Amino acid sequence: MRIGLLLVAPALLLGGCASTQLYNWGNYEEDLFTYYNEPGEQAEVVADHVAFLDKIMARGEKPAPGLLAEAGTFYLQAGNTDKALEYYQLEYDTWPESRALMSSLINNLGGAQ
Repeated sequence: MRIGLLLVAPALLLGGCASTQLYNWGNYEEDLFTYYNEPGEQAEVVADHVAFLDKIMARGEKPAPGLLAEAGTFYLQAGNTDKALEYYQLEYDTWPESRALMSSLINNLGGAQ
């Protein structure tokens, strides 16, 4: 009995450490670091981020919370308000929890919901 517990316990502990990642974040952390630390790479980072979002949405997956809003912020910082509004609206539609913030951003940018 004791030997059985010694064999089963590590398996249970390791099983508990298995990744349970709920959302696909892609290269978000690296992209964000590059975006803010290498200004010459911003356009490429935005293109990669948007391509990632397009790919996972085409597969019917829900982007991780905030990724659509981040794309909107990238576009807003680049001066493209129409694209920013588009992605803020997508975040609003995708994540009900973000509606209060997205609604404020959309309204402040002159968009309609």
